[in-house]
Amino acid sequence: MKFNNDNRRINSSIVEANYFKAMIIGILLIVFVVASNTNGTAFAQAGKNIGCADTVKVTIFKLPKQTADASTEVTLSNIGPSDDRGYGNITIPSIGSGHVLVNFHIGSIGEYKAEVSDIPGQTGESKSNYDMTGVVCGQSIHPTAFIDIPGIGSGSITITKVN
Repeated sequence: MKFNNDNRRINSSIVEANYFKAMIIGILLIVFVVASNTNGTAFAQAGKNIGCADTVKVTIFKLPKQTADASTEVTLSNIGPSDDRGYGNITIPSIGSGHVLVNFHIGSIGEYKAEVSDIPGQTGESKSNYDMTGVVCGQSIHPTAFIDIPGIGSGSITITKVN
């Protein structure tokens, strides 16, 4: 009889071990599924650009004291469901070096805008009268827009698609 009692304990231990293994496997599967979904979400947020351009060329010209056109390429990255943004450096001949920020926002219409900052002598945020809607994405003639850089003066700016 003692022998029979030991068999029941062995069978009970095997059943408990199988339940424990099943529970561990279940937890690992849940962790794997949650981790997979989290990575997929992060990838979607950092996905393809919303606008038509991955890289744009910003050209600034006709500023007072500027001796030649200033151009730089800016690579854009998706920063949200309706926005792309990129930063670059720009050197304006005879004025100095600074930074350029390009934004694309898709609202009721998609629009590209550029701002310059940190130019020697600049005393405030640059302002422009342009909305480069549709201009960046396919016209062969790229119209110029007005830009005012406080402390530097007024000139012209274009944004063109590189790729």
